Amino acid sequence: MRTRLKILCICNAFLMTLLWNESAHAQLENELTPMVSWMSGGKASTTGGGTIRYETGAAYGLVFGEKVEKNVLVEFSYSLLPTRGHYTPVSGSIAPPLSEDMTIHYLQFGAAYHALTEQSQPFLSTMFGLTWFHPGGVSMAGDVRLAFGAAFGVKFFPSPNVGLRIQTRILLPVYFSRGGFWSSIAGEDARVTAGIPIVQADLGAGLIIAF
Repeated sequence: MRTRLKILCICNAFLMTLLWNESAHAQLENELTPMVSWMSGGKASTTGGGTIRYETGAAYGLVFGEKVEKNVLVEFSYSLLPTRGHYTPVSGSIAPPLSEDMTIHYLQFGAAYHALTEQSQPFLSTMFGLTWFHPGGVSMAGDVRLAFGAAFGVKFFPSPNVGLRIQTRILLPVYFSRGGFWSSIAGEDARVTAGIPIVQADLGAGLIIAF
């Protein structure tokens, strides 16, 4: 009786180990990555001949990815760039130069395609979503625009649950019609033409938590 009980306990322990391993393997389908990057602010010409420029600086973000194929992850990402905007009017304009603190937010959705190797995972991702130019004062009007983007990078996994993500991105806010950024004290507007007037890029790294 005792022998059978011992055998039953051993079998149960073995079965629980298999189930735990399968569960752990199944759980490693998601990635959560806090990111820090150095992002270019971007510069655009206005319809009146002036320029709008955003300062380059440190950006912060978060990437969540869910595996849908062996080498494909669907990813949601958020980035925040605290910066300062500068408007320089065309020479001879009655509008004065203006500067103001602001933040630029990116909320993106896309797919990341990986080349799986033993040591690393190079990847390429395409994204689309929204850009929010959020002013910190009254000189600049806030603006939300559709944005496209692409990223190229590599992931390293020294352990199954922890990794390192290094990437570079290009971010492209799209204007389907003319858009206004600044309203000066002289009552003039600084507007950009339709298209992709501002191009931003960043280089960043983050700690991957796989689960």
